[in-house]
Amino acid sequence: VRMFSEKGKTTTVEMDEGNPSTSHISEVRIIFAYNSASEFFVETGLIWTDVIPEIQATACQFGIDVEISDYLISGEANPKLDNSAVELIIKSADDPNTVVVCMVGDIYGDADLPLYLKKEELQQITSALFEKSEDVKLLNEYYVLDHTAQPECYRLSSKRISDDNRQKLLGMIHLGAKEAFEEGVINQANPGRQRNLFYSPLHSLIAAFNSQKDHSRTCTILRRFETLKSPFCESDEKKAKSISDLKNEITANLPNIPFSLPEDGTTFFASKGVEKYKDNFIHQVTERLKEMILPFVSKRPITMSPIDINYEEQRIHMSYAIRKNSDIWVPAKKMESRIEKLLGQPAPGMYLIQGPTECGKTRVLCRLWRDIVKKKSDAIRVIRFVNLTYSCMYAHEIWYQICISICREAGIDSTPLLPHLHLSKLLTTFGELVETITRPIYVFIDDFHSIKMGRLLCPVDKKSRKLPSNMVIFATALNVASLPQIFVTTSTVNLETPSENDILEVLKKRLPPTRKLTSENCGTIKQQLSSEGRSFALGQSLVDELIQDNEKIVANGLIGRLERIEAKHGSVPVSMIGRSLQHSRNGLTRCELFDLMSSDEATMKSIGSAMCFPPQLFDEILASLGSLISCDVIDEKKVYKPSSITFLAVLRLRSCGIGHLLTMYEDTLLQVLHHDIQVLAEQVLLPAIDTIVRDGEQTAAEVIGRLRFTRAENSNFLNKMVEQAMGFVDGYGPNCLLVPLSCWVAPPKMSLVLTFDFKDWKNSRLVLVPTFNHQHILVAGNENAVGEIYMVHIASQFVLSTFRGHTGAVTSICESTEGAFFTSTSVDKTVRIWYRNSDTPSKVLRPHTAKIVCSVLSNSNTFLVTGSADSSAKIIDLESGALLTTFPDHTGTVVSVQLTSNDLFLITGSGDFTVQMWSIQLETVVCRMGGLMAPVTCTAITSNDAFVAVACEDETLRVFGTVSGQELHDMTGHEGKINSLVAAHDDCQLFAASKSRIFCYDIHTGQIVLIWDTEVLSPVTSLQVS
Repeated sequence: VRMFSEKGKTTTVEMDEGNPSTSHISEVRIIFAYNSASEFFVETGLIWTDVIPEIQATACQFGIDVEISDYLISGEANPKLDNSAVELIIKSADDPNTVVVCMVGDIYGDADLPLYLKKEELQQITSALFEKSEDVKLLNEYYVLDHTAQPECYRLSSKRISDDNRQKLLGMIHLGAKEAFEEGVINQANPGRQRNLFYSPLHSLIAAFNSQKDHSRTCTILRRFETLKSPFCESDEKKAKSISDLKNEITANLPNIPFSLPEDGTTFFASKGVEKYKDNFIHQVTERLKEMILPFVSKRPITMSPIDINYEEQRIHMSYAIRKNSDIWVPAKKMESRIEKLLGQPAPGMYLIQGPTECGKTRVLCRLWRDIVKKKSDAIRVIRFVNLTYSCMYAHEIWYQICISICREAGIDSTPLLPHLHLSKLLTTFGELVETITRPIYVFIDDFHSIKMGRLLCPVDKKSRKLPSNMVIFATALNVASLPQIFVTTSTVNLETPSENDILEVLKKRLPPTRKLTSENCGTIKQQLSSEGRSFALGQSLVDELIQDNEKIVANGLIGRLERIEAKHGSVPVSMIGRSLQHSRNGLTRCELFDLMSSDEATMKSIGSAMCFPPQLFDEILASLGSLISCDVIDEKKVYKPSSITFLAVLRLRSCGIGHLLTMYEDTLLQVLHHDIQVLAEQVLLPAIDTIVRDGEQTAAEVIGRLRFTRAENSNFLNKMVEQAMGFVDGYGPNCLLVPLSCWVAPPKMSLVLTFDFKDWKNSRLVLVPTFNHQHILVAGNENAVGEIYMVHIASQFVLSTFRGHTGAVTSICESTEGAFFTSTSVDKTVRIWYRNSDTPSKVLRPHTAKIVCSVLSNSNTFLVTGSADSSAKIIDLESGALLTTFPDHTGTVVSVQLTSNDLFLITGSGDFTVQMWSIQLETVVCRMGGLMAPVTCTAITSNDAFVAVACEDETLRVFGTVSGQELHDMTGHEGKINSLVAAHDDCQLFAASKSRIFCYDIHTGQIVLIWDTEVLSPVTSLQVS
């Protein structure tokens, strides 16, 4: 694999294709193992209160993640080390980033049931018991034959064993093994095996470590008392001798920290000498652990240049591709022919590999990436897996990294690309640079459909660009997904889902040499693949289950698999792990996942653990999930995520630069509508890109310079950010930061923030109201779906709910102040009250005899005022639905109703050329706003109740004072009839909408301040302010 420096100098980096995950990992797991908490209550207390905090501080200093595992932390009353824990510890110790510390005192411990018995061993033990006239029913009940093992063996059943049955079973095994050994049967078949059956779990653990060649990641703490007394020693002579021999074996063969104490434990731990022992214990154990974790020190720099980031990004994706190519793949003739056809494509263009989920698209892409050099030895190749890293999600950042990689490999200077983080500018600049490259360029992109097109940096000036003449793109995508329109698709190759037999063949080849699938297993897997869907993820999870525990009926696909895992380990902890992994878009490390589990109150309560989540249970759940969770090494950390969810990304790289900061803004703007975030992105960061790319330290100065100009208009949050930036500048030492004392350059104006169209929408008069938190809108007015109201998430433009019930066009919508409910009126003469959690109205009211044109909800949310074509306005009690008051004085349709902030006065506008102000309590007209020469179209009232704006059919717009009813301003400058009015919350500005234009007036002067042109040449019928 060739990697290239910034200046184009070629550097060869050899990557082990058989073992691609050889990159450095800066994390370590420390496992503490000992017989029981009662034996080492002093030492375990010191470890948690003194040793671990010091180790964590050291690890933090060197960029190492540390996970502490104590398998005796559980919800049980008196936990002890058992064979299940020993097996997990031994498996964990195979991980080169695991350190094991064993504490051995003068207690040998009791033997435990063996987890596995060889077939001949159980037969020989059973024969020996028969000769002793012993009942072997328990033995046959709790040891089941594992047909997937090679050779076949008996496995301890996963079902719960009572303490009485456990003791009986252990006694039977020891009795039978002893008899068989004395007869020489077990000894002849398996030398030394009989003795292992009598080992305590601690002895088994030490024996396993003793058999290893590398002892650098194990350490044993040996504690000896000169005088042995219970409970710190064994009363049984055989056990006492066994622990003595074990200690001697440890001293001779394993790294150890010895502590020799002058008296028995009972008196020593109550004496003054214990303090010296504690200090010595803390010092020696801490220093030894520091030595053991230092090999895992992070090798990544704290800050990285764009070229360094690109190098790391390239390495991660190449390593992932190599690993994918190393996986078992049973080739099919049809698939191979398609690969050869794609490899032979001479023409530049974008070739799309489409198909359903898990049909082999990624593997085809990786094969193409690997084999393209066979056809084109001088080819420049770049591969990217969307959502693999945090910098591979949005179109602008993906192509930013791809373009830099191509320039680096081609040996040309990529500096012109660095300031261009906007996709359109980036592609234009890259197009100019690529003309100087004579070598063929091949770009491979997996999950092309998952690329996100943000609003801030991803819009392109022209869609579906043509590729340069020397460039070919191979991309994979789901056949049912929409694709980002960046380049013209030249050709499409469709793949089909593999058959059950193909999947089964792959699963068989993935099995380790010690495992096999029986014909019955294959039939079960095939049946599940046929009934639940042909999926490699399902097939592999079924294989995992059959290998781990084949006693339960396999059914219901992945859902059934998860249900069985929950039944085994508890639904609450398993569900918590699932939620944590699913809600984390970029995956979690073991440390993060373990901390989440330990901090969840419901999870901890369900298992009865007060200190932390039991590490043994944590490992058992992860082992049961098996292939359902994938693991990738990103940023020197192992990151776990659901293997079957392709849109989840892994942890972002520690240093991603300004490009990724803007990506975070882009991502946020897809989820929330927020003024301050919009200001920071469009008025600060984007205009300052050229400066910040050259010198990131100037970010604080740019924030100050661009936000101080608008400090009078800024929110409290933005002004606090300015103060924080100034504090940073005042304390900055390395270089000079240029900060203007006064700001004279205005930031760019923000105009149109967001626009979107509704699918299959035929518009007549659109009605739109924002929800109370301004993150959603309630919208109606589609002639293709008369009477329907949609709740739309503004940022993502996703329709969350549809409310159906009206039989005529919806004329008005009112949202309650806290968003609990909303009301709607219609030409069908009804008022409907809706709650968000229901798509059917809670009440349907019919207060009018003609169509209802307008409505307004009281600030107290207790009553609704409606205006109708029957020339009346009415007040309705929302709780009872009763009609409270009718205002019948108009002689034309009531087209607009407004309430003062105290809900005491009502303003009505009508087609009879009048606007009237009513006292709701007295039910009389307070004043009339006269001088109108045409029917009223709409009205608006300021929040301080001082002004009422009135628009009429004759294209006039007037402002009246509510106290006097006198006309204050005749607004001019607009064009055409005003269809909608709304006053700003500061009571200084009035917004008026006509055909395709929006005018902003100063209410106090009557002058136009701003004019906005809309994209659609039709009347704007609804205006709202956030």
